[in-house]
Amino acid sequence: MDWIIVDGLSFEALIGIYPHERQEKQPLHIDMRLGVSSIRPAAQTDDVALTVDYQRVCEMVMMVVNAGAFQLLETLVERVTEQLFIHFPLEAIWIRATKPRALFYTRGVGVEILRQRPAHLKSADALPPLS
Repeated sequence: MDWIIVDGLSFEALIGIYPHERQEKQPLHIDMRLGVSSIRPAAQTDDVALTVDYQRVCEMVMMVVNAGAFQLLETLVERVTEQLFIHFPLEAIWIRATKPRALFYTRGVGVEILRQRPAHLKSADALPPLS
């Protein structure tokens, strides 16, 4: 398996369980490792159509984040992985979401998960990314 890396995807989001977190957007950072069967076909032809376009991945993540006001980072990362598996031919996804300002005495708090493509979603079934 080969990995496509997205580090430091940063934006502001409504996320949290406390009232002050629900009133104003706060910074959110997402790092991802996207497992693909092989990057060789794209590397040999220099053709982005033969790999996972990380710009479209980032757009999908931002769309998921902006579509809802999540309370838990756990919910957010699960929703993101669900959508990425649906729309991209990924075999595995490692994702970390961090809220850098959640607690003033930390650099940040967050969650990270590693998920394998669900058996009911074959890679060939991946839909084209939403525009």
